[in-house]
Amino acid sequence: MAGGSAVATKESGKPSIFWFLVMLLAVFVAWWGLVALGATGLNIWPGKEWNFERTGQLGDSFGILSAFMTTLAAFFTYRTLVEEREAYRLQQQRDNRLDRIAKASAERLHKRERQQDEAASLSAAEARFFRMLDLRLAILGEMVFYEDGKPLMGRNAINAMFRTVNTSFDINSSIIEKEKLANRFTYVSAHYHRFTYHIIKDLVDGPLQADAYRYARILRAQLSESELAMIAFTCAYGDGRGRFADFAREFAFFHNLSAKTIKDFGLREALGDAAFERASSEGAVPGAEPT
Repeated sequence: MAGGSAVATKESGKPSIFWFLVMLLAVFVAWWGLVALGATGLNIWPGKEWNFERTGQLGDSFGILSAFMTTLAAFFTYRTLVEEREAYRLQQQRDNRLDRIAKASAERLHKRERQQDEAASLSAAEARFFRMLDLRLAILGEMVFYEDGKPLMGRNAINAMFRTVNTSFDINSSIIEKEKLANRFTYVSAHYHRFTYHIIKDLVDGPLQADAYRYARILRAQLSESELAMIAFTCAYGDGRGRFADFAREFAFFHNLSAKTIKDFGLREALGDAAFERASSEGAVPGAEPT
C-alpha cells in the first residue's frame, strides 16, 4: 500500500507542476502586457502621469521573475537527469537479471548435453566391451595346441596346456625355471592373453572406469578354471608380471580360482592376497571352489 501511494503521489505531482508553470507563464505574459500597454501611452497608474521611468521600473521588476524562471529550469533539468539515471539503473537491473536467467538456462542446457554425451559414451563403451568379450571367445576358439600329436582347439587347448604345466611345475624350482615354464606356450596363447589384458585396460582407462570392477567380474565369469590358472601362472611367473598382474590385484581377478590351484602353484605368495581378496566383499571365501 505504501508503495502504491508513493507512485500515486509521484504521478499526481506532474499535473500540479504543469499548472503551476502555466500560471507562472500567465503572470509573465500579463506583466509584459502591462509594459507593452504602458509603452503605447496607456496610463496604467491611475492618478499618476505616465512616463518611461515608471515603465522602466516595472520592467526592472521582471529580473526577479527571470531569476526564478532560471532556477526553476535548472531544477527541472536536474530532476530529469535524476529520473533518467534511475531509469538507467532499473534497466541495468533488468538486463542483469535477464543475463543471469539466460546464463542459468545455458548452464542447464550444457549440463543436460554433457549428461546426454556421457550416457551415449557409456552406452557405446559398454557395447564395445561386450563385443570384445565375443572377440575374446572367438580368439579362444581359434587357439590350437597339440597334445601327443593330437590337435586340440579352444578350451580343450587351454585345458591341455594347463595339464602340461600342472605336471611339470615344481614349487621348489628356481624362478628362472618357473619363468621358462610360464612362457613355454607363448606361441599359442600370446594373442589370447594380450587381448584379455587389453579388455581390462580398456575398462581402467575408458568411460567405464567408474564401474570397472563390475565389468571385470563379468569378464572373469567367462573364464574357466584352466583359463584362470594359465593367466594367473603367466602373471605370477611369466610375461604378465607387470601391468597385467597389477590389474589382477586391482580387480581380485583370480577370485574364482580353486584353492588347490592357488596352493599348488604358489600363486598367493607370488601375486599377493589382493589378486584373490575382494571375495570378502562378495560374500565368498577367497580361493574357494568356483560355483
